[in-house]
Amino acid sequence: DTLPSRLRNFAVDGMTVLPPDARNVIVCRYRLCFDAPVPPAVLPGQRRRLDAANLRIDGGRTRVTAVVAASLRLDRDGSRVCRHEEALVADPLAVGTSIAHFELLSARSAALQPGGQLELLREPLAYWSALRGMMRVELDEIRRRSESDEAAVLGGEGGVSDDEFEAAFRAYMVRIFAIGFVPPLAAFA
Repeated sequence: DTLPSRLRNFAVDGMTVLPPDARNVIVCRYRLCFDAPVPPAVLPGQRRRLDAANLRIDGGRTRVTAVVAASLRLDRDGSRVCRHEEALVADPLAVGTSIAHFELLSARSAALQPGGQLELLREPLAYWSALRGMMRVELDEIRRRSESDEAAVLGGEGGVSDDEFEAAFRAYMVRIFAIGFVPPLAAFA
């Protein structure tokens, strides 16, 4: 699967590409637009966020946009790409952006899964990868927003460490499973 085939009405819009600089680096910025499924709002807080976002929802989908900034480092001859970096640059905590980022991460992860795997595991593994990716992006953004102006100017922490991320992800998973299992267990107790 390619990204456009997985994401309905996929379009690239507003692309700006600058010519190579003195370091042989090309920078570009573009928008990816597509129709994404609106996740089910199970918790009251999730419902409030979706309602407050005023998304136009049609058939369980909404139009979302992700802004991507990319850089391509060329070899000395300027004929081959040596390194490619890209980042999603819009506010990852905004509802529409969050949906767009999750769907892009999920679609990309599914497309990158090895072909020899059981097809049955492809989507759950892609979902797991996207969930971890989104949580990392959101934790980094929360850290960035909590830094003082001085820390941001001096370089700050640079996001959460791998150990901090793993601890936060484990705590999140425990909370999610508790929310799902405790009420039914309490009903039978």
